[in-house]
Amino acid sequence: MKGKTNTIDISVIAPFLILIIFSVCILFALLFGTKIYKDTLNRDRTQFELRTINQYIITQIHQSDGDGMMFIGNFDEQTESSEGDTFFRIETINGTRYYTRIYCHNGYLCELFSKADGSFSKEDGEQILPLNGLNFKQNNGTVTVTITHSNGKCDVENVSLRSCTGDTYEK
Repeated sequence: MKGKTNTIDISVIAPFLILIIFSVCILFALLFGTKIYKDTLNRDRTQFELRTINQYIITQIHQSDGDGMMFIGNFDEQTESSEGDTFFRIETINGTRYYTRIYCHNGYLCELFSKADGSFSKEDGEQILPLNGLNFKQNNGTVTVTITHSNGKCDVENVSLRSCTGDTYEK
């Protein structure tokens, strides 16, 4: 008897090779797709935080737009100034005056609602979102807000006050 040689038929190997190549391609597509998805989520979350902070501050100013309903000053002094680190929204509830303070402290945008005559520190406020700096400046019917975000980006928002332009509306 002659020796038998083992031969493998190419028709058996070809489907396995194609299956392996296809599996490797799918694996790479999933890995790259996951990375792209993660990067997109991070970018969207960052943009959402930036827009939310800006819009939150602008909304607070618009809601306070009226004679004697807001002022700008420094947190500790609680006196009206043309420039300061804190936005004070004034509300009167059952004859008692309250302030909602919007300010930046320890890397966060903070809000503190309290009686106007109370003594509070910046630590007492509620942390809202990460923020590096905040400055308000009021001039000729506009409030200019300089916002320094946690990623170093600096936005300047100019908010026109309707109460200073003669518009009338119900509060």
